[in-house]
Amino acid sequence: MNNSQVDPLNEIKYLIMQIFHIPSVVCSIFTLIHLLMNRNLRNVIHNHIPLVLLIISIFDSLLNHPFTLNYLRTNQVTPSSDILCLFWNLMNSIFTIGIYETMAWSSIQRHLLVFNSRLFISFRGQIIFHYILLLILS
Repeated sequence: MNNSQVDPLNEIKYLIMQIFHIPSVVCSIFTLIHLLMNRNLRNVIHNHIPLVLLIISIFDSLLNHPFTLNYLRTNQVTPSSDILCLFWNLMNSIFTIGIYETMAWSSIQRHLLVFNSRLFISFRGQIIFHYILLLILS
């Protein structure tokens, strides 16, 4: 395919992604600020994982999605270099794996919070079963 020709499906994908990308980033940043500014929301243990997921998704939206939008718009990776492609693949992999592992740990932690809540009563239990594992897995 010639570089001047743009695939019609890519144009549709670009338009849909462009329409929703900017409001998504704005809403995510607004939600992040709301969670961080309100001490009651920030200190509750069950809000930490959504906060981490929100931070990962904002970084993904700001670092990964512009490359995708540019590719869909121009039908080529610009500037075309091995380093950019490696960086793009690395960022995409890091964000995807980070979200999957955080969601998996979230499911396990929710189970522990419901059925074994005594693990999180002490500060030591919170450090071990919440903060350390959350940092490692995200």
